[in-house]
Amino acid sequence: MRRLLTLIVSALLLGACAGGDRAGDGALTLAVAKINATLDPAEAQTTSFLRSFGVGESLAKIQADGSTAPELAESVEQTAPDTWTVVLRDGAVFHSGAPVDAEAVRASLERSAAENALAGDLLEGVTVTVVDPRTLTVRGAGPSPFLDHTLAHYELQIHNVAAPAEADLTGPFRVTGFDAERELTLERNPNWWGQAPTVETVTVQQVADPEARVQIALAEQADIVDQLPSSAVPQLEETDGLTLVAPPRPTRSRCT
Repeated sequence: MRRLLTLIVSALLLGACAGGDRAGDGALTLAVAKINATLDPAEAQTTSFLRSFGVGESLAKIQADGSTAPELAESVEQTAPDTWTVVLRDGAVFHSGAPVDAEAVRASLERSAAENALAGDLLEGVTVTVVDPRTLTVRGAGPSPFLDHTLAHYELQIHNVAAPAEADLTGPFRVTGFDAERELTLERNPNWWGQAPTVETVTVQQVADPEARVQIALAEQADIVDQLPSSAVPQLEETDGLTLVAPPRPTRSRCT
């Protein structure tokens, strides 16, 4: 497998990509500006890191075109103006092996709403009811045509309330080591419901100094490097084997 070192360019910061064989052993190394400070999936901001690194999942996900698709759920369908019915994937389990059933999902959503201010705002007026072990209804305070988008939010990742500090989630990767705001190590989750990732292990290192991240990219010491200063673009462009990748520009809309 050719190595891919990804630097992502934003308005002021850049992140890039390089060729090689580092990922050939099934291990992936990331050098990023910041990682999570905790493993609690109900902690604000921690959830975005866990989602981005493939540790956590929500019931649904938002696709590139803005529509939603099931994620941990098998289906999320509107069954009344104020109600959505969620059917969970058959046999889905947390990283610990505990079953992801309707009671566990309800407990997860309720804990997130209680512990996380943004999650609480998202679920204000929402009632979650268990129908059977694989089915829940989610009801808004009134007509709720976009409740599926709410359930796709990264702040509402489904976690095992019995072990919140252990990041017992459901994603394709599970945590094997954690040093707060320094390093996170992951391994492929053998019990994930989806197609198994080709990568076996992931090491995510926090490198706060942007110049240090530049040197890591130039030395090909990581497979993915993000948020590098835009001033480094000329040097990176001149380096063989590196490919710069920029996020898409926001689309401007006209108001009439």
